[in-house]
Amino acid sequence: MFRTLSLKNVFVVVIVAAVAALISFPNHFTFRTYALDLGLYTNIAWGYLNGTTSGFQMLGIDRHPFADHADFYLLFFAPIVLILGSVGLLIAQWVAVVIAAFKSLRIGDFTTDNWLFPLYMLALWPLSNALAYDYHSVLISAMLWLGWWHASANGKWRASWIFLIFIWLGKENMPLWMAFSTSGFAFLYPQFRKQVLAQTAASILVFIFILGAFMPWFSSGESVSNLGKYSLLGTSASSALQALGNPGLLLEALWHSKANGRLITGDVKIEFWIFFALSGGWLFIRKPAYMWMIIPIILQKMWHDNERFGGTIGHYSIELLPVMLVAGIDFYKSIPNKKVFILALVLPALLVTFRSMDRPVDRSNQAQIRFYKKTHYYRKGQTESHALLQLIPSNASISAMSPVVPHFACRNNIYQYPTKSDDAAFLVLMKTEQCFPMPCEERDQDLKMLKENNSYELFGETDLMAVFKRK
Repeated sequence: MFRTLSLKNVFVVVIVAAVAALISFPNHFTFRTYALDLGLYTNIAWGYLNGTTSGFQMLGIDRHPFADHADFYLLFFAPIVLILGSVGLLIAQWVAVVIAAFKSLRIGDFTTDNWLFPLYMLALWPLSNALAYDYHSVLISAMLWLGWWHASANGKWRASWIFLIFIWLGKENMPLWMAFSTSGFAFLYPQFRKQVLAQTAASILVFIFILGAFMPWFSSGESVSNLGKYSLLGTSASSALQALGNPGLLLEALWHSKANGRLITGDVKIEFWIFFALSGGWLFIRKPAYMWMIIPIILQKMWHDNERFGGTIGHYSIELLPVMLVAGIDFYKSIPNKKVFILALVLPALLVTFRSMDRPVDRSNQAQIRFYKKTHYYRKGQTESHALLQLIPSNASISAMSPVVPHFACRNNIYQYPTKSDDAAFLVLMKTEQCFPMPCEERDQDLKMLKENNSYELFGETDLMAVFKRK
C-alpha cells in the first residue's frame, strides 16, 4: 500500500493525523477528558490485566462491564493501557483514524485525485466531534467499517469477514448496524449479493445473541441497562414492539425528544439534520441504499431519552462518517472533475464542521473541540495541577472529580467523587467546570466544608483543583 502513495496523498494523510492529534490529545493534559468514558474504559482495560472486572466500582455501581456494553476492544487494548497508561486508548483511537485515512485512498484508487477523500473525511463534522469527546470504541468500529467496505467491494471475502467480526466486537449495537450495512451493500453490488447476505444473517444472529443472552447473563438475569435509556420503546422487547405500532410518535421523535412524558423542543436535532444534509446527506437521496445503512444509527440517536445525543456532539454520529465518505467517493465517479467534488462536498462539509466547533446549538464545552484557540491547549493552573497530582502516593485510594479520574485510572482504588468520599485517603475536587455528577453549588459547599473539616487537611491547591488528605 505504501509504495503506491504519492507525495500529495501522504501530505493529506499527515494533515488528517495532525488535526486529529491536535483535537484529541491536548484535552487530556488540560483535564478535559472524563471518568465517562476515558477513565472508566481505561480502568476496565487495566483491570483485565490485573484480574479484576469491576471497573464500575469507581462509580459506586456493582456491575460487570459487559452488562453495560459488549465492548471487547478493551481486552485487546489492555496491553496498550499497561504500557502507555491513561493516554493509551486515545492513541489507539488516533491510530485507527490515521489507518482509515489511508484506507480511503485505497477505496478511491480509481483516480489520481484520491487525496480528496481523506480530506473529505477530515472535513466531516462527526470526526472532530467524536475526537473531542475523549474515547469511545465505536469510533474504532466506524474506522474499521472502511476496511470492511474495501475488502467486500473487491471480493476479498476472508478479509471482509475479519473486518466484520472485529466491528461486531466494538459494541452491542454494531452487529445491528452491520446487518443494515451488509444488506445495503447487497443492493449496490448485486454481483456479491449471495456472499454479503450471509454476513447480514450472521450479523442478525450475533445481535440477538449479544442482546438476548450474552449481556443479560452478565446482568445476572436482569434487563440490559441500556434499554432503560429509551423510554419511548419501553423496557422490554414486547413494549418496543408495541411502540412500533405508533409510527406518528416515533417519527415525531426524529426532531423532538420525549423524556418522562414531556415533549422537549428539538433544536439540537434540527441542527443535526441541517449539518447532515449540507455535509453530503443529500447523496443518500441519489442512492437510498446508503440511507438504509444508517437507519439504526439515526434511530438510536433520535429515540434516546437524552436529547443531546440526537444532536451533533460527541461520538454519537461517528458511524455516519464512513457511510457518508463512501457515498461521496461513489458520487465522484459520476462527475466531470474534482472541482465539482470540492464545491459540492468538501467545502460545505468544512464550513459545517467549523460551525459545529465555533457556534453550535449545544455549547457544553467548546474548548474541547476548538483546536484553533489557545484555551484548547492551556488552562491556568494545569502545570501546577499535574505536579500536585504526582505527589499522591501510587497506592493511595482516591475519590476524584470526573476530569481527574482518567489520570488515576490505572489503579484499583480510584473513584469518581463523591463515591467513597467518606473513607478515601485523598479527595480531589475541581474548582472550575465539570461538577458532574453533582450540582456545582453542592461541589462549592463541599470545598468549603472540607477546608473546615477535622478529618481532612488541605494537601495542595491550584487554580484548577484542591486536593485533600485524610488526617
